[in-house]
Amino acid sequence: MKNIKRNFAQGNRSLLSYVALVGCALTSCSPIGNQKKFDWHNVWASNREKLILLTEDIKVNGGKKYKLGNNEFVDGFPYPFNEGFVVKGGREIDSAKILVKYYLDRGVMDHYSAFVYTNDSSEVRNLNKKVEAGANDYKLESNWYIIND
Repeated sequence: MKNIKRNFAQGNRSLLSYVALVGCALTSCSPIGNQKKFDWHNVWASNREKLILLTEDIKVNGGKKYKLGNNEFVDGFPYPFNEGFVVKGGREIDSAKILVKYYLDRGVMDHYSAFVYTNDSSEVRNLNKKVEAGANDYKLESNWYIIND
């Protein structure tokens, strides 16, 4: 009977260890979930023109070259982060109401950092509220933001 209790207790400890390890891996308490460190001021300054041109291309070429949802950068696109970008809209890409997130960091579960462009008035209001809340979000220029969620 003692052996059964000892084996049961050891099994619970290893199960608890496994659950704690998996839990840590899926949250920001491990290197897998930690945010990248970067100076977004310099990243914006050196990539601003490229992102503006890409955004204009998305607005002009819409569904021909890009899709709603996740997109990968084309090979050779000179952006220092290989996290891709997301295009949001209605049922299709609408150049008059668009939101594009150019990721700097995509966390495993609980965070992301991105340069965000939108010309959708309701999204602009939402992003302006985030900026006014004074957290870690900033308006870069008209319709452009750095968002850290």
